[in-house]
Amino acid sequence: MPKNLQKEIQNILFELLRGPIRPITEEMIGKRLGISRTPVRQVLKKLEIEGLIEQKRKKGICLRSMSVEELLQLYDVRAVLEGFAGKLICKIGEKDDIEELNNLAIKFTRAFEKGQMDSVDQLDLQFHRKIVQMSGNIHLLKIMKDLSIIERVFMLEKEIKSSGGETPVPTVPVKEPIPHELIVETIKRGDCDECEKLLRLHIQYSKQKTMETN
Repeated sequence: MPKNLQKEIQNILFELLRGPIRPITEEMIGKRLGISRTPVRQVLKKLEIEGLIEQKRKKGICLRSMSVEELLQLYDVRAVLEGFAGKLICKIGEKDDIEELNNLAIKFTRAFEKGQMDSVDQLDLQFHRKIVQMSGNIHLLKIMKDLSIIERVFMLEKEIKSSGGETPVPTVPVKEPIPHELIVETIKRGDCDECEKLLRLHIQYSKQKTMETN
């Protein structure tokens, strides 16, 4: 199955899970994409094996319950792996890729200052994905891709529980002590150890915020 189709099916599923309509079924997802149930079933089975969703009779498709402790452990693993990715980038990073990363950092800051939190979340995800992609390590990329999916699902589940299927009231944004621009500067300087350190601290700060809100 094409990877793009897998991603489309997964994105539609997340979109439906944010809405009030229940139960969510294979037919519902297939209808949205204009495809048969077979590829939808294949993707859902994969997500179920990975422990991201559950398929229950009468209740349909739902997210698997995850504990806060699971997410905190993911932050620890992600901090180590992404820090390693940053260290690799300082050695092999291409100029064009670094410039793209810098542009993502700038866009993130602008969106943050304007309070555009939906854009902030998306740009944050793009920034960290770009770091892993730039590392050139295909095994690291696969591991981090799996981790980011799990984290997204956990946060989506929290959103659904807190809002009853409706969009939650946005919280007041808090500026991070280690901004993306500072991380990019260490990459530009080729300071591998400092980049690894800042990325670890940056992610641990996100972990701390999660601990404080749960």
